[in-house]
Amino acid sequence: MKESIYILTPRNEIEARIKRLQENMGHLTGAIILGSINLGYFSGTAQEGLIYIPREGLPTLMIKKSLERATEESALLPLPQRSLRSLKSDLDIPAGASIGLELDILPYNNYLRLAASLGEDVRLSDISQSIKHIRSAKSDYEISLIRRAAENLDTAIACVADHLREGMREIDLAAEVERSMRLSGHPGMVAFRRFNHSLPMGHLMAGGNAAYPSYVSSPTGGKGMSLFLPQGPGYSRIRRGEPVLVDYAGCYNGYLADETRIFCLGSPSPEMEQAHQAALQIEDAIARELAPGKSCRDIWNLGEAEGERLGYGDHL
Repeated sequence: MKESIYILTPRNEIEARIKRLQENMGHLTGAIILGSINLGYFSGTAQEGLIYIPREGLPTLMIKKSLERATEESALLPLPQRSLRSLKSDLDIPAGASIGLELDILPYNNYLRLAASLGEDVRLSDISQSIKHIRSAKSDYEISLIRRAAENLDTAIACVADHLREGMREIDLAAEVERSMRLSGHPGMVAFRRFNHSLPMGHLMAGGNAAYPSYVSSPTGGKGMSLFLPQGPGYSRIRRGEPVLVDYAGCYNGYLADETRIFCLGSPSPEMEQAHQAALQIEDAIARELAPGKSCRDIWNLGEAEGERLGYGDHL
C-alpha cells in the first residue's frame, strides 16, 4: 500500500481555477463562494469563511475559523473575516454590483443575512452552474488524484475475497473494506451536493437487501443500521449462493472514484447468472458509445434500450 500524505493544492492550480471562473462570469461583478467544497477548490482551504472572486483583479480570501490553519493550507493570503455588517466594504464591492452565489446549496437564512449586509442596491444571482461546469473539467493534477483514489479503492474491494464468510453480517464485511479504505487515505465520508443527502463510504448489501428501497439518490439503497440513515449495510447475515453487492466511493485528498463489484459464496442461481451476463452486455454497449459531448441522458437512454432488448426492461 502506498503511503498517504496530506496534499496542499499547488498555486498554479488555484490561479487557473480562479481565472476560468472569471472568464465565465458574464455580466457579474464578482462571486462570493461560501460552500466548503467550492471554497477549498478555489482557495486551497476548506476552513470556515469565504472567497470573493471579482470578474477582474485578485481574489479576497476571508476566514472566520481557523485563520491559522488556512494560512498554512492556502496558496492565497487569508484575511480574518470580521462581521457581515462590514463585508461590502471589506470586499470593496461597488454600489449596483451584481454578485453570484451558490444558490443550489446556500441555506435561505444565510442568503437573507448576506443580502441584508450587501444592501438593496446589490443584485444577487446564481453562479452554481458555472462552478459545476468548471469543476467538471479536470486538470492533470486532479486526474492523478482520481487515479490514486481508484487504486486505493480497488485494493480495498479486493479484500472482500479474503474476508467473505457465510453467516457474517453485512456490516462486518463492510468494516473490513472500510478499514482498508481509511488506511489508504479515505476521510471516512463522501460529500454529496444535494439537500438532505448524507452518504456513508459506500454500500455493501447481500441478496434482496441490495434492492431494498431507500430515499438516497442512487441505484442502490439498503436497509442500513438506523432509520435516520436508512441506507447501506445492515445487520443481515450473508448466505451462500446469494450475490453480495459492494459499491464504494474511493476518496483521496478530496477526489473520488466509484467502483462496484459483485461477489458470491459458491455459485449463484442460473437466473442470477443470466441477469449478470445481461448487465455486462449493457455495460459494454454503454462503454462503446461513451465520448466527449454525450449527455448523461443519452447514455442512460442507450442503456435502457439495451436492457429492453435483452428482456430486462422492468428491472432497470
